Amino acid sequence: MTKKITVAKYLQLRLEQLGLTHLFGVAGNYTAPLLNTIQEDKKTKIQIVNDTNEINAGHCADAYARQYGFAAVAVTYGVGAFTLLNSVAGSYVEHCPVLVINGAPTNRDQLRSIAQGLLASHMTGDMYSNINVFRNVTVAAEQIMNASEAPYKIDSILNACILYGRPVYLEVFEDVWRMECDPPVDALIQKSTSGCKTTARKAAQKVATMARGKEIIFWGGIEIQRKGIQKEFLELIETTDTEFVTAILGKSIVSEDHPNFKGVF
Repeated sequence: MTKKITVAKYLQLRLEQLGLTHLFGVAGNYTAPLLNTIQEDKKTKIQIVNDTNEINAGHCADAYARQYGFAAVAVTYGVGAFTLLNSVAGSYVEHCPVLVINGAPTNRDQLRSIAQGLLASHMTGDMYSNINVFRNVTVAAEQIMNASEAPYKIDSILNACILYGRPVYLEVFEDVWRMECDPPVDALIQKSTSGCKTTARKAAQKVATMARGKEIIFWGGIEIQRKGIQKEFLELIETTDTEFVTAILGKSIVSEDHPNFKGVF
């Protein structure tokens, strides 16, 4: 029989599988079970980084994602999550794969709010207030209210983050962190830069036909860095001996000392 693990441990294992070494954020009571689970594990390679505020934590996660291809930031409900929003919006616009981990009040607190109007710390009276805000700046958002749904919701969120290369949002009720679920079984999807090869090949052939006999220049976008294909881009530049520029967001995707570089357009 498969040994059960806590939801917090499940998320920790998935983050480790993605190679995460630093978890940014501002500690709060609703995410404490996750943070404690990681800190209590002497073998984990994840270091918890306590930032001065949530905006700074979001910017740190954004920078980490640019460098390593995936990042995570953990905050607490309401004031913490809402403060983080601006940073995550920036990550969304600039195609940075950041996982937002938000702890939420317990199931009991949520039911008490609905039935009696009593609010626990950082609650607004609307149990969907946090997730609905983040739906506007993420490619996927999930709310976990019990352990049975945790594995597939966590996996779906992480897969979306890898696949689309943009922020995702995961909200876990405080009492669910310590509930037990099955450990990870299937591997997460692999990061792919190939996309639809048939369509890409047709597009390249079309451009090549249009450019025949004409002077051309390549315009490099931010996606080159986000997809990790700087080497392939430079090979294209050097093989064809073609000059190139970059977009503003794509500034410094490759060295601007390259002899074929003609500036930021």
